[in-house]
Amino acid sequence: MSAPRAARLRSYDQPVLIAYVVVLVSIPSELVVGPLGAAGTPAGLVAIAMMVWWVASAAVAPRPSSPSNPVKWLLLAFALAVLVSYVAGMDRPVSTAEEVSSADRALLSLVGWCGAVLVMVDGTTTRRRLDAVLQTLAVGGGLVALLGLLQFFFGLDVAHLVRIPGLTPNGAIGELIARSSFRRVTGTTAHPIEFGVVLAALAPLAVHYGRFAEDLRVRRLSWTAAVLMAGAIPLSIARSGILGAAIALALLFFTWPASLRRRVLLATVVGAAACSVAVPGLLGTFKSLFLNAGSDPSTGGRTDDYGPVLAYLEQSPLFGRGIGTFIPSLYRTLDNAYLGLLVETGVVGLLCCVVLLVGVLVVAARIRRRSRVGQDRDLAQTLLAGVAVLAVNAATFDLFGFSMAVGVLFLLIGAVGSLHSLSAARTVPERPLSRRAVAAVCALGLGTAAVAGVTAHLARPEYHALGTAIVVPPSQPDTLKVTGAGRASTAVSVLLRVVESPENRDSLSRRGVGDFEIAVGDGSLMMGTDRTGTGGSVITVLSTGSSAPQAEDGLQLVLASMQTQLDALQREVGATGPSALSLQGISTNPAFPVRGRPSRSIGAGAVVGIVLTTCATHLLRRRRSGDGPPTPSAAAAPPRDPSPAAVPALVP
Repeated sequence: MSAPRAARLRSYDQPVLIAYVVVLVSIPSELVVGPLGAAGTPAGLVAIAMMVWWVASAAVAPRPSSPSNPVKWLLLAFALAVLVSYVAGMDRPVSTAEEVSSADRALLSLVGWCGAVLVMVDGTTTRRRLDAVLQTLAVGGGLVALLGLLQFFFGLDVAHLVRIPGLTPNGAIGELIARSSFRRVTGTTAHPIEFGVVLAALAPLAVHYGRFAEDLRVRRLSWTAAVLMAGAIPLSIARSGILGAAIALALLFFTWPASLRRRVLLATVVGAAACSVAVPGLLGTFKSLFLNAGSDPSTGGRTDDYGPVLAYLEQSPLFGRGIGTFIPSLYRTLDNAYLGLLVETGVVGLLCCVVLLVGVLVVAARIRRRSRVGQDRDLAQTLLAGVAVLAVNAATFDLFGFSMAVGVLFLLIGAVGSLHSLSAARTVPERPLSRRAVAAVCALGLGTAAVAGVTAHLARPEYHALGTAIVVPPSQPDTLKVTGAGRASTAVSVLLRVVESPENRDSLSRRGVGDFEIAVGDGSLMMGTDRTGTGGSVITVLSTGSSAPQAEDGLQLVLASMQTQLDALQREVGATGPSALSLQGISTNPAFPVRGRPSRSIGAGAVVGIVLTTCATHLLRRRRSGDGPPTPSAAAAPPRDPSPAAVPALVP
């Protein structure tokens, strides 16, 4: 393809990115294409299309940016770790089709994240294009903040009024959650925590363009967005939002000129005073949230997750149980994105994610340190602050499960990669990789594909046996003066704690029983779940084993243990004979095999092999041709360094 035609093809990248940003911030996150679930948000579909666009355009018109861009390689490592976890997840026995579908949707989300980063890195080939996308993102943050302010002060939920043909709600849209008698606003996000964290990450971007944008209207619009976001962050009534704002301020405050620092301090004092007048009690609520964090149920719930997470990790420590297979409705809600990654992608996936985030921060810091252009230095520090806000707060909520938060994160990561390519600081020639390194990459790709095929072939099924029993109230009134139904419900709760205690599990294990799970009513039978069900009298038992006889024998032993433990509990309170509860209606089913999904495992392994082999081939071609980054003499002149514009009157 000719160079002019390739340039015209790449000129569409910026409009596509701007469209992605507009869709990301303006359409409520809970509106999705029904069959695709959380991966089917309009922004997610645009991101997937961007990945397809990037691959297609790269095939017909090679991109001009250097293949050694560190952000791309960090993203590649993370994406491959996720793919390998998918291979591992499809090799193990998967008991529900819901887990398989969720894993497939997670891969679609990964494709979208990669598309956003790659088009951002390679599509914003000039500083003007990069600024146009980021300015749209900053103003979009102001729009989200404005919707939150309308929700809080006027009860006007604009997001709830949005109706788009073909999209269905994946949850409650604009649901106002109360905390300490205050409305917790969401704007177009899915949760107040996401609202506060996203605004804390985007507010620095608005401040940057309020100072450096060439167009006066853009500067004024950016300052307006910054003021709106600063005022809306506390309305999330979330510690995460305040923590994010503090992180951003700490990373940026001492890099700003003295005049701006004074204005920010004055605005903070005036804003706090105005908040205490306009919203009495809000500052006291935040004081209580931080001082009493140790006794807060939300904090306790997060720490309670550590034990089950370690149990899951023991089963699959390296590559996890498979991306997307840990479904909150079946297992438990992990309000920590890193714990979720640890369970689903193992130690390898978590390390690759941490390396990606830390690596992006390092790249941004190096751009700031080496650049001689004041505007580049400030933008690098601004992007560093935005990524840091999201990276730190990922430990406080499931960031990867919220489409706007994760979309903003990968846009900022892509912006760091783009600024790295555009920065005049990249003047050090790079040495081509050795043939051994290229061969190692190629061997790793082929080896991964081969291992996926072998493990899928050798994988053996797991056998499950199901049984049920009913706790029947006594035929005669008991001396405790407790109704039969109430006593049965209480007895079931106590019985489950006893039967599932470590001591009883060890005793049954010594008798040859494998893993087993117990649920009440419609509770979940997944290991480590906190969705065990409550208030019912029908108990379901799931026994697992390496063979059908082991699973069936284990089921019988667990049911017998339940009857024994129930009798012992009642003897302790003197309930015997007609006044005792009993297990009746016991039924068991033959054991059935539970297999993995070898076709999916082999397919994902083949993708890993193809990607790594392609990378090795590309590196080898680059080594032979002697390609490298432009030398200082050939590099384009750095962009004009506009002096910071005067701060408009919108700032206190």
